[in-house]
Amino acid sequence: MSTPLIINDKITLPASDLEWTALPASKIELYFDFESSVALPDSAKARLRELAKKQLDAEGRVCIRSERTRDAMKNLAAAREELRALVLEALGEPAPKKAGAKKKSGAKKAGGKKKALAKKAGAKKKAGAAKKKAQAKKAGAKKAGAKKKALAKKAGAKKKAGRRR
Repeated sequence: MSTPLIINDKITLPASDLEWTALPASKIELYFDFESSVALPDSAKARLRELAKKQLDAEGRVCIRSERTRDAMKNLAAAREELRALVLEALGEPAPKKAGAKKKSGAKKAGGKKKALAKKAGAKKKAGAAKKKAQAKKAGAKKAGAKKKALAKKAGAKKKAGRRR
């Protein structure tokens, strides 16, 4: 069995709704039978069913697998935290953010947009320059072809002139 999982100040999932299994190599599978749980409102159950449709097992339980560390208890804690975040999302509350996550300041965002626009403009210039280069190369090839023909004509005329003498 497991201990109750506190989701927020109003909702706590009872231990009877949670079940976990230890797998080889410290892996943990945590199951939550949300359909029979009295802790969640029906609207949250429907949203949870949609959010976790890829994590449902054959019995309709949410199955969360954790194998992040080599310690089974740390993996169980990680799986419980993942389930908590999933239920919070189903309830419509934002999941808690990590302490290190900070928002960019307005000046940083503006600088990033400016840089992105400059990069986009630079790509357009490069494309235009490449197109001009290809056209010049094509024109140069035409000129070279014309020069070769002229030289060949001249050489042919000299050969004919040489035969006449």
